[in-house]
Amino acid sequence: MKTRVKLYTHRIKSAANGRLYDVFEIRTPYTTPRSIQQNQKRTDAAAISRAFDIASTKQAYAPSYKEACMFLRAIQVNRRERLSPQCLRKCHLATFVVQAWEVNPTETKVTELVDVMKHLLDTTRIDTADLDEALKQSCRNPAAFPTVCPSVALLVAMRYIDRLKKKYNNIRGAMGCSHRLVVVAYMMATKYIHANLRLIIDVTEPRRRSSVDTLVFSRLSTERSTLKKSPSPMVSPPASPKSESECAQSPPEQQATSKSQRALRALRMEIEFLHFLNYDLTLSDPVGLVEWAHRLTRPAEDQEPPAPYYSSADEGDDEMDSDDASSLG
Repeated sequence: MKTRVKLYTHRIKSAANGRLYDVFEIRTPYTTPRSIQQNQKRTDAAAISRAFDIASTKQAYAPSYKEACMFLRAIQVNRRERLSPQCLRKCHLATFVVQAWEVNPTETKVTELVDVMKHLLDTTRIDTADLDEALKQSCRNPAAFPTVCPSVALLVAMRYIDRLKKKYNNIRGAMGCSHRLVVVAYMMATKYIHANLRLIIDVTEPRRRSSVDTLVFSRLSTERSTLKKSPSPMVSPPASPKSESECAQSPPEQQATSKSQRALRALRMEIEFLHFLNYDLTLSDPVGLVEWAHRLTRPAEDQEPPAPYYSSADEGDDEMDSDDASSLG
């Protein structure tokens, strides 16, 4: 098999005798010099930083008291329940995203997207049963993950994707774009909910004991534990150190580089998503999204009939009818 080979000549000066030597380097069209790769990475990072509008991004994630109260109410209505499989697949979550954005929507892609949604719901939840404690634990954490209620975050992310589709109805994405849209929208929704909850959740610690009380209490606790302590069992020897082959299998620089590249791609997609939404992440009724998901989960016979429409005009008509009846009587 023939291939085109490029020869590059470099003149290197020897440190021993000061002579110049010609060094030949063979490069094929399928290899890229490391210096060019590094320059390309710097160029990508610089382009992303130039496109990153800090002021608009901060304004997009800026919390408000009204939004915070609505998100808290939505989490309370949801009771931290997981979205049902019917809601994920049959009721226009995964199916809607695939049919709206994929060029060739198939049932296999819907199933794969459902698995992505289940993975997000399972891996980003705070493992605390009590809602108040979960809220405090989330708000103490400066990062948005893990989140208090992944179900609410996923519903909010679906609203962002729906808003983007209504704005660009005739656009279809590349293969696998539905996965990327869901992950980026879920990340944005989680960050926005977290920023709003931190505005209203009180995470101040109760008053601690004084230093003297703490010293006396710790001394008494140590004495009691010493009196009740049983002979300690023999400690097993530590595990053997890793061999050279195991150390060689540690994450190399290539894995670190790939992680940084993935982080840059996620940041770029977040910036683009925010730009296409005009940096507007506000929602009018997140509680309605939760109620909508609950209605889809319950059977039709268990759902309450809609309340009849009633207004002040009806009240006036009733009063007029009662006056007419008394006058006729």
